[in-house]
Amino acid sequence: MYKGNFRRGWWVPRFFGFFILAVLVFGLIIMLLWNWLMPALFNLPSISYIQSLGLLLLSKILFGFHGRSNRWHYHRERCEQWRKRFEEMHGKTGESAETV
Repeated sequence: MYKGNFRRGWWVPRFFGFFILAVLVFGLIIMLLWNWLMPALFNLPSISYIQSLGLLLLSKILFGFHGRSNRWHYHRERCEQWRKRFEEMHGKTGESAETV
């Protein structure tokens, strides 16, 4: 019977291995897409693999890492917050705003 102590941390190296592999693959995809589209469309120079990894990191810094597992729940919460702010500013409830 399995007692749970056998190879307890087996997922840690696999997670980091998968993470490294994903970053390398996304870097390759960015490099290939950039070198295919940007020189032809905007007359920009081609980039190397290291530059594509830098571009990936820069885009993650600028646009966020999006680590939320339930994005719809987050979006719904933000909509509710904005709705409450709007109602406080204009003094209308949801029901009276719908009838107007």
